[in-house]
Amino acid sequence: MVLGVGPESVVGISLPRSSILIVAILAIHKAGGAYLPLDPSYPRDRLVFMLDDANAKVIVTQRAQAALFEATSAQLLLLDEWALENTAGRTGVELPSRTRPDNLAYIIYTSGSTGRPKGVALTHGSAVNMVLSSRTDLE
Repeated sequence: MVLGVGPESVVGISLPRSSILIVAILAIHKAGGAYLPLDPSYPRDRLVFMLDDANAKVIVTQRAQAALFEATSAQLLLLDEWALENTAGRTGVELPSRTRPDNLAYIIYTSGSTGRPKGVALTHGSAVNMVLSSRTDLE
C-alpha cells in the first residue's frame, strides 16, 4: 500500500486533463482505491466539504494547486515533485491489481439542489456495466 491507499480508500485528484491524469486514475484503481475528481475552479469551501464528506485521506495534485487544499487534513501527493524524486533511473515493476468489481471506483458530487453537494458513488462493476450497455446501444 502506498500512502495507505488500498481497497475502498478515496483519493482526491486535482490535475489538468492530460495523460498524467489518466495514469494517476489508473494507479489509484490498481491500488484498489477510488478517485474523487476535484475541479480547481470550485470554491475552496466546496472542495474541503467534498474531501471531508468522502473521507479522502490523500490528494494527488501539483505544487501550483497545493494552496487550494491547505484547509484539509488529507495528505498531499504533489505529482510534479514526486515524479522528479522517485522515477529517475527506475524501471517499471508490475504490481498486482487490488481492484475487485464490487470495490468503489469513483465518487462524483452533484450540484446540490438542497444547497449541499451530494456524493454519488460507483463501483467498478457498475462502471463496466454502464460502458457495456452504451456500447450495445450503438450497435
